[in-house]
Amino acid sequence: MPTFTRRGAALSFAALAAPLLNRTARSQAPADWRLSKETDWPDFARRFEEIGTSGTFVMLDARLGGRLVAHPGRAQTGYLPSSTFKIPNTLLALHLGAVRDLDEEAFRWNGQRFVLDGKPALPPACDADVSLRVAFRNSCIPVYQEIARRIGAEAYREWLIKLDYGNAEIGGAPLDEFWMKGDLRVSADQQAKFLRKLVIKTLPVTPRATSLTEEIMFIEKIGDTSIHGKGGLAVAEKPAVGWWVGYAQRNESLVLLALNLDMKSEAHGEARYGLVKEALRQTGLLA
Repeated sequence: MPTFTRRGAALSFAALAAPLLNRTARSQAPADWRLSKETDWPDFARRFEEIGTSGTFVMLDARLGGRLVAHPGRAQTGYLPSSTFKIPNTLLALHLGAVRDLDEEAFRWNGQRFVLDGKPALPPACDADVSLRVAFRNSCIPVYQEIARRIGAEAYREWLIKLDYGNAEIGGAPLDEFWMKGDLRVSADQQAKFLRKLVIKTLPVTPRATSLTEEIMFIEKIGDTSIHGKGGLAVAEKPAVGWWVGYAQRNESLVLLALNLDMKSEAHGEARYGLVKEALRQTGLLA
């Protein structure tokens, strides 16, 4: 079995690029998927097999509620959210006042590098005093562990239920690790539904907390399409599970996205976002 780090894939994406990008016509999504409660997308489901793994992908229309899914059964299976939990964690931290702003506060670095299996597991940007914005983008685990201690177990138990996030369980591990190795589980379907409530502003949190969470999730703008999201790597799952969740907006079209796959190769880490962008192209949301 390969050894994975939270820094993402170390291997080249070149070997996977061809099967991901060169079969566009075959995986074209059904044109009317937005009008159906659920539309299976078996052609896209084969993408996972082509790169030597198993996975699922969910696209949910924010306004009409139509759902496009590859591998529907897996889409309902819960996994540890790992770093994708930084989305609800950021939202709660801002709403509850555990953190004031994205950039105002610097979280103190204790001078020790975060290691996994004896190797540095975080980007060099985490080895310093960092803001919440930097911590989110670089998955600085110690910062979010500090945030968890500030929020506290009682608030998590209350608010994960209010947010309807996964199974809302915080046991099975220390408070500052439950999203990485505890009892918390969330499915791709649940990730997409949670994000839909975030973007259509129906979660019971302040507008400021919502807008700042959306801001911190921004990744890039490609043409007319803005992409927001977060990846994650649940190494406690066997096999390890890679996540990518977020949303994309092009003009009036707004969709929620949730992908997970078994990390059978480190290259699968880089494949996550490549698959998401391929799905956006095949649904007309990315040129």
